[in-house]
Amino acid sequence: MKSICCRNCNWVQHGFWDKDHNPLSRIVEDGLSEVLLSKEWIVVSSDWLRVSDIPFKAVRVFRSLRQRDDTEPTVINQPESALIEGERYEVEPRVYVACELRRRAKDIENMHWRTEKEWKEDNDESKANCPQCGTENLTCIS
Repeated sequence: MKSICCRNCNWVQHGFWDKDHNPLSRIVEDGLSEVLLSKEWIVVSSDWLRVSDIPFKAVRVFRSLRQRDDTEPTVINQPESALIEGERYEVEPRVYVACELRRRAKDIENMHWRTEKEWKEDNDESKANCPQCGTENLTCIS
């Protein structure tokens, strides 16, 4: 999937759309309707949590504590306010789906060129300016 980004203000557009690939089709492709009905909490990375807008109190955190004698670590459910790389984080399914839908809605709001054809037409005619800062400092990344 191609993305367009501005090297001046860091505005990003994630991909282009067509009838088979768009935010609505991705909901089906990514299985969000199945996730919504799941009773199992969803394991997410610390990176996902950093870019999500969910409150930290909606996250289950599992910390690994090493025993004094260096035996196997014991996993405990201990809420913390800091995200630590490599720890296990879980989110309730409905919270996960709601967050993903908000993220995709933001992608729709940020969409300036719906199709790659629109982007190429503007770019060929030197009309492709960043919709946020107005500069011509845009890059298309595959």
